[in-house]
Amino acid sequence: MQRENLISVPQKEKPIRLLTTISLILIVGLAIFLRFYQLGASGYGNEYYAATVKSMLTSWHNFFFAAYEPGGSVSVDKPPLGFWLEAASTLIFGFNGFALAFPNALAGILSVLLLFFLVKKHFGDIPALIAALVLACTPITIATERNNTIDGMLVFVLLLAAWAFWKAVDSGKNRYLYLGSILVGLGFNIKMLQAYMVLPALYLLYWLGSRQKWRQRLLHLGLATLVLVAVSLSWTLIVDATPASERPYIGSSTNNSVMELIVGHNGIERLTQNMGNGRQNDGAAPGNFNPGTDASGPQGLGEGPFSQEGMQAPSGNPPQGNPNSAGQPPSTDNNLPPQGNREEGTRPDFSGNGPMGGSGGQMNPGGMQNSTGRAGLLRLFTQPLASQASWLLPLAPVTLILFSFLAKRASAQREHWLGLFFWAAWLLPMAGYFTFTTGLWHTYYLIMLGPGIAALSGISVWLMLKLKDPAPTTAKILLTLSSGLTIAFAMFVILSASASLKTLAYVLPALWLVATLLFWWRPRQWSLLAVSLTLLVAPMTWAILTTLNPNPDTNLPSAEPAATLSATGRLSGNNPSTTVDTTLLEYLLENTQENQYLLATQSSHEASPYILATGRPVLTFGGFTGQDNVIDADQLADLVNSGKVRFVLQSSETSSDSGINNWVKNNCTVVQLDADATTNSFTKNGSQNGTLYDCQKPSK
Repeated sequence: MQRENLISVPQKEKPIRLLTTISLILIVGLAIFLRFYQLGASGYGNEYYAATVKSMLTSWHNFFFAAYEPGGSVSVDKPPLGFWLEAASTLIFGFNGFALAFPNALAGILSVLLLFFLVKKHFGDIPALIAALVLACTPITIATERNNTIDGMLVFVLLLAAWAFWKAVDSGKNRYLYLGSILVGLGFNIKMLQAYMVLPALYLLYWLGSRQKWRQRLLHLGLATLVLVAVSLSWTLIVDATPASERPYIGSSTNNSVMELIVGHNGIERLTQNMGNGRQNDGAAPGNFNPGTDASGPQGLGEGPFSQEGMQAPSGNPPQGNPNSAGQPPSTDNNLPPQGNREEGTRPDFSGNGPMGGSGGQMNPGGMQNSTGRAGLLRLFTQPLASQASWLLPLAPVTLILFSFLAKRASAQREHWLGLFFWAAWLLPMAGYFTFTTGLWHTYYLIMLGPGIAALSGISVWLMLKLKDPAPTTAKILLTLSSGLTIAFAMFVILSASASLKTLAYVLPALWLVATLLFWWRPRQWSLLAVSLTLLVAPMTWAILTTLNPNPDTNLPSAEPAATLSATGRLSGNNPSTTVDTTLLEYLLENTQENQYLLATQSSHEASPYILATGRPVLTFGGFTGQDNVIDADQLADLVNSGKVRFVLQSSETSSDSGINNWVKNNCTVVQLDADATTNSFTKNGSQNGTLYDCQKPSK
């Protein structure tokens, strides 16, 4: 008899395991569709980052230092690891939008799978499936992972670190603790201090979960912290130890150092607007940039794309072109330049909607940003942020409260409490930051909330599953109240965010009512899942429409359906960008040599389209926003005199009182591109005026 029971249990589990496997495959398939459907069809994505990857492919020097432009004059304002992976992708698929976004899309799929196994270990299959499904269809994760912004890779690396810390707790082996610290350090080399947002959860997990004595736990966490710091600062220390004349200027820093970039632009500026960068305007004391006068190239570096010693990327120049309509890699045609295929570049917008890559948005008074709302308790629950990641956010505090009061009735064990504490410590500090900060951040940073919201959603299902048998009435009441609150919030979000999806707002309560009545009638797993799935109808619809949006905002990813009027007062998909002026480009190509800069500009906003179109160096003497001191007027004069720079493009955004601007006006002549024109400027997008100056001295 005992033997029959031993045999029958695995046989009964086989259908459940098969159903779980099938469900997971379907969830992963949905995640793949949402992230890979026509991936890259909208172009290169964030052009500041895309230009960086293109520049990194021109030499090992630029590759290591993450040079923003092929001349190696200035670096991107982020660490290189994420861009190294994107560069590797372009070597496989060619240089196109699909290749640039591929590492992030793949990371998104792997994050869904990894979250499933993290939740399953302590809460079982059904909660893990719900968690995976929630993460798979969280709108902002999809919008971000379909783009070449590097946050998708960061989240995956941090989930790997979570796995390592859990392994350290469960196995008692400290090597997993140090592995987790290494992974967080790698995350730091993707997005700097943003990676440390998970440290409260990781350290709390080990402190509460490890069965070792407190002195040993303290010692091990101290050693893990040393490993974390060593890995985090490995690239930083090498770069800062390199003489300034032998590397790019550190973009968005005030003193040409990565350490200051970490503390300043990517640190203090992210906390509060009242502690700004204090960056000097052009014309003040410049950074240590050596224009050089020898054959080492216009950036004056020891190595570079113009240096005879500069090493080229392993496979040479990457293929050009855009993906086809299905989002597949294009043909590997190396003909330049790829013109007329899309709107390229982006204008700087100092109202809070600037392209991400650095400081793309200055806040209005009171901590107001057009894209991130007003700092305050309801920030994540109102537009424009509520439709991005907050659909199931009300369920999180409800789960924490119910778990605290009902843990005993649900037979919660130590591992369940640890799981609750861990995911709460993942979510709550991040939610607190995004709620109250007046610093600089962008909508797609909310991808960091995704795993925490998804895991706590799965835990809420576990709690209801554990309560439905010993306390069915309690389970019915609590499920009705918690799910009803979530449905009501979803209706509010839809009605406040979309004028075209009102029907969905009225269908939701009907679906929820039917599912809830089924649970009251038969409190079983299938009826509980039915209620859970009704909560996902709204975010899943929003996610699908985000994927199908043919014209998303590629510089600042956000989850919005096409042609949906949002609370920000703009049409989603309205992606302001500068096109490559073909007349200007042809003129520059005809009048410059390969060993010269194509032109010089104030900021990356004007430069990126021309870097992407030609692969030629474009000097941005003000860095990303035009505020950096990459060079000063005297150094620009040296570059002009040495023949490295001939043309300077000044847009309406160029500071009128800058030393470089005054030098250009006094020493260069305006180029008339159209002999019949009545103005000395050209127009981009019908609004942004720019003037081209020729600084070459006429031959005598």
